Amino acid sequence: MSTSLLVVADDLTGANDTSVTFARAGFATVLALSPDTLPEALQAEAEVFAVSTDCRPLPEQAAAATAAVIAAAHARDLACLYLKIDSTMRGSVAAQIEGALTAWRAVHSDARAVVCPAYPAMGRTIENGRLLVSGVPVNDTPSGRDAICPVPTADMAALLPGALVIPCQEVHALADAIRQSEAEVVVVDARSDDDLRRIAEAIALLGHGAIPVGSAGLANAIVATLPATTAQAAPDPLPINAPALLLVTSIHDTSQQQVDAYIGSTAGADAIVFSPHPAQLLAPGSLPALTAQLQALLVSGDGTVIIRANPARIASGAAAEALAKTFAQQLAALGKHSLKKRRFGALVLFGGDGSAALLHALGVTALRVLRPIAEGVPLATVRGGTYDGLVVITKSGGFGAPDLLCRMMADLNPKEAHV
Repeated sequence: MSTSLLVVADDLTGANDTSVTFARAGFATVLALSPDTLPEALQAEAEVFAVSTDCRPLPEQAAAATAAVIAAAHARDLACLYLKIDSTMRGSVAAQIEGALTAWRAVHSDARAVVCPAYPAMGRTIENGRLLVSGVPVNDTPSGRDAICPVPTADMAALLPGALVIPCQEVHALADAIRQSEAEVVVVDARSDDDLRRIAEAIALLGHGAIPVGSAGLANAIVATLPATTAQAAPDPLPINAPALLLVTSIHDTSQQQVDAYIGSTAGADAIVFSPHPAQLLAPGSLPALTAQLQALLVSGDGTVIIRANPARIASGAAAEALAKTFAQQLAALGKHSLKKRRFGALVLFGGDGSAALLHALGVTALRVLRPIAEGVPLATVRGGTYDGLVVITKSGGFGAPDLLCRMMADLNPKEAHV
């Protein structure tokens, strides 16, 4: 692919789990960790670039933030754009689409947003204009009760006011329906990967006239429509030759249960677990005492280290959002201390806030995205700086079966295969 594709996401884990779709197909892929580091990342020898605006819970800022990163990337002969949104429509999706349309239409005036967050492999489907998770309306699932960005309805037309909702059709008929629509935003039903394939092929026919908006599910289908890459495959960094450091800041029950399952497994029985109470993390001046407690644990063994906390235990809504940021900064400081005192072969990061905070604290500006280690879970390495080459795995909060972390750890280090 001689020109570039940009993935714009609303959080770090989302940017990573979608960019890995392109990396898996062989495209050289670089993830900028913030809009500020995107210009530097765009200088890399790569074909796919990804960035997070970190604006999922910030509807007032999302449109401007999304437009700004797209405008910044236009100078890199930008051929394609992919707007990555949450597969359950959490957060500022409508504002992100507004921003993407503003920036893309500055160059391609007839563009429309083609929206399909479906991810059938993860149970997310759009049926008759309604977003379902394993057949259940999204508002009746944990995403509907999300402490920071709850989804109030499964009705896509209500979530995206002014959008036209249409059924999936044969490719040319679908492209014509989108092209002839008077709506700026068109939502398309999808119950299967084959539906996503038809949507992706219709988007390809529309060219610059369509902005694909979806989760990693639609991205998987978009990849198949792109010209083949000539990039040389990067070496695989697994297995690691040192223990992993896990930082868990996700408030989602799914992630917390996955960590519990690993700790309760044979492989995780020897893990060092540091789980300060939320009140400790909030106490003014508590970091030195927490660091001393963590240090005592670090010298007690040489296995996997898990640092975790869950703000949802003591707050919800906007209060949980504010606490999540505070917790992420505190836990990132503890993670940075761990890396100074011990050698680790990989970082495993659950939750976008904590992922971004720790990588920022370490001075990391970009990741090389390599391949999935599991569905929706990308394997990457640090690009440049002190930690160049360090393995990094990030996971969004709601993804995966209860044994996912057990399987991931076994892949990182075959010695952990007996769970």
